[in-house]
Parts: sequence; structure tokens; C-alpha cells
Amino acid sequence: MQNKKYLLLIFLSSCVFAQQGESQSVPVEKSNVDLKEQVKSRSGYEVDNIGYGGSTSVGKQLYLDNLYIPDALRFPEFDKSIQPYYEWKRKIREQHNFQFGQDYTSLYQRASDSLTDTDSASAGVYRFYGRWLAVGKEGKNDGALVFKIEHSHKYGAVSPDDLNNYLGYLGSTGYLYSDLDWVLNDFNWQQKFDDDRGGFVIGRADPNDYMDVVDYANPFTTFQNQNILENRSIAIPDTGFTAGIGYAIDDQWYLKLATHDANGSLDDPGFFDQGAEFFSFVEFGWTPAIDDRDLKDVHITLWHVDQRVNENIPEGDGVAFGGSWSFDKEWIIFGRTGQSRGKASIMKRSTTVGVSHIWKAYLDVFGLAVNYSEPVNEKLREQTTVETFLKVKLAQNIAITPSFQWLINPALNPQQDHIQIYGLRIRINL
Repeated sequence: MQNKKYLLLIFLSSCVFAQQGESQSVPVEKSNVDLKEQVKSRSGYEVDNIGYGGSTSVGKQLYLDNLYIPDALRFPEFDKSIQPYYEWKRKIREQHNFQFGQDYTSLYQRASDSLTDTDSASAGVYRFYGRWLAVGKEGKNDGALVFKIEHSHKYGAVSPDDLNNYLGYLGSTGYLYSDLDWVLNDFNWQQKFDDDRGGFVIGRADPNDYMDVVDYANPFTTFQNQNILENRSIAIPDTGFTAGIGYAIDDQWYLKLATHDANGSLDDPGFFDQGAEFFSFVEFGWTPAIDDRDLKDVHITLWHVDQRVNENIPEGDGVAFGGSWSFDKEWIIFGRTGQSRGKASIMKRSTTVGVSHIWKAYLDVFGLAVNYSEPVNEKLREQTTVETFLKVKLAQNIAITPSFQWLINPALNPQQDHIQIYGLRIRINL
């Protein structure tokens, strides 16, 4: 309980302090003007494509959370009232080349059936993340130190990340909503080169942020089910040491390759504690224009993982395909599929297809996705997952997301063929 109170104080105090500090230097009318013509981003943050990261990467999350669109406000006076906080963040960026963001997200889930008496779960995640632009401040080929610190905690007996254990489902129904306490998710150096055509990342990072990126996948803003958020036919390691490069071959084709600690662990910041066992991948992608890669993209990923001796997991490899296509920036269709060889991954085959829609009026988002998976363990059932959600933006900083999951033939549960999960997620970002 003390940890949760402490997190709340951290989350709110910076906003309060900023508004008090700005009240003497920012005229009242400045925060009440139409910001549409004056601010592209509430704090002036620009999009960062180092390493060609997706929406879960720190640089992209900072940019998306700072977008301010006055035409899409339900409560404009509320949103304008906290603009001094963002002006304070703008000053920090201009004076110290430091960008930061924070959010708090709560998730509650309830299942229709269970193997035990446990059929519900809830948890919260606080995140503080940022980047310090230390090199190339005045032009191209800039370099930045990137970090992300998280605190996850369950409210009751079970967290959503562990609810699957009580349902007999192979995969998390509330991915990353756990009770790991404080963890260091990112701490890496990111550097652009060749007039920003390429970039590399080295240090502690989550490989999901840069490999097989399809921008529909963000457990804090879109879907919640791990089998939909990830391609589980890939033996994706957890957060750990990584070294990777992304490069635009021309205006349409790009290449990414990286190697990662195969034994990475989100709750253990160790450095190759179990020896030199690597997960590596190479990815080729095509887009109509590199700047539109988030909206229109197709790619192929080849991966390999070494044998993990202490974990008694053999080596493996596989191939995966992914892509998405946007229509008028409102409708997006997306898909992923892959097949693995060996016993290193959870799934032998996995395929996800879906669609999302953004209403420009308030930037509300609807999503629907279906995943079909064949476990590597042939004794387990092939399972299908359906998830849909509706994210409603109450304000620029507040979103509420009711969701529904339909688990068909859960692989570890021969007693039920269908389980429904009803969820509610609330996210506040500053």
C-alpha cells in the first residue's frame, strides 16, 4: 500500500509543481489560446525513428502522448488547464535537451470460467520514461540516452498477467500487468548515422520494440492479449542487453538486424548471467515511403536462438511475416504469421489478423483481432483467441478502454471449449 501511495505522489506532484512554477512566468491567457496553430506537440517533442522502433518504444510513446489536437477534445477547458505543465516540459527540453513522460494504467479482468475459484484479476502499472539528447543537438546524426522505469503491482490476489494460469490458457490475457514491483525496462544508447538514414541501439532494451513491429501492438493503448500483441512463433526473449541496427536502403526498402541476450529478464538487469547465448534476427521491409512506415508496411523476419543450457531449451529458428495498411489514416488492417523450427518457442505456428478504426472526432479507437496458434507441444490443443476493444478518449490525457476476449479451446484446459473475459482499462498520462 505504501508503494502505491508513493507512486501516486510521484505521478501527480510533477504536474502540480510545474503549474505552480509556470503561474509566475506564463500569462493565464497563454494556456487558453487555440493551441492548434502554435503547438504541433504539447511540449514540442518530435517523432524519433532511431532503430525504426514501434509505438511501444520510448521515443514513439513520448511523441504520441504529447500530440495535442484541439479539434478532438471532449473537455477543452480541462485539457487547456494543464497546458502549463507541458510548457514546463517544453522548457526542460529546450534548456537541457531532456524529454520525459509518465503514465499510470489500471486493468481489471473477469473470466466466465476457471479451473479454480479464481476468475478475476486486477493490477496497475506506473511508468516513467525519457530520453536525453546528448549528441547532434543542432542537426542530424543525433544520439540519445534512453530509459524506462516501471512499477507493476496487483490490487488483489492475482494479476492479469497470471490469470491465464487459472484458466488453462497458453499465453497472458493481460500482458505486462503483473506484480514485479520496480524494474528497469530500458537503459540504452541510440545513435543515428549517415544523415539519419540509419540508427543503432545498444544497451538494455525490449526486442519487441524493434523487431517485427506492427503498430497496432501496444498493451497500454490497444490490445491486451499476449498472443495478439506478439508473434509467439518467435522465441522472443525478455528485456535484456541488445545491439541492433536499422537502415533505410532507399526511400522504400529498409533493413534491421540485431542480437540480444537470449536469457534476458525484465526483473533481472543482469548482463549475460548465463553465458553467451544469443537471440538474433534480420528483417527486410518495404513501405511506399520511409516516413509512412507506421501506416503502410510489410516485412519478413528471420530469427535464430542459441541453445539455452541452464534452462534446458534447445536452439531454434523460424520465419515470420508482418504488415499493416492504413486507409485515410482511419482504417488500418494488419496481420502477422510465422512458423518456427525446434522447441525454443511456445508456438509452432501463429497467425493474427485484425482491423482497427480511429474516429477523428475524438481520436477514439476500435480494434478487433483474431489469433490462431499451434503449440510446439503437440499434446496440447490448438487454440484461437478473439479480442476486441473500444478506447474512449475522455481527455487528451485520460482514456478508458472496455474490452472483450474470447478464448476458444484453451490449450491447457480440456474442460472448457470457450472462455469469455471482460476487461476494463484506464490510462492516465502526463
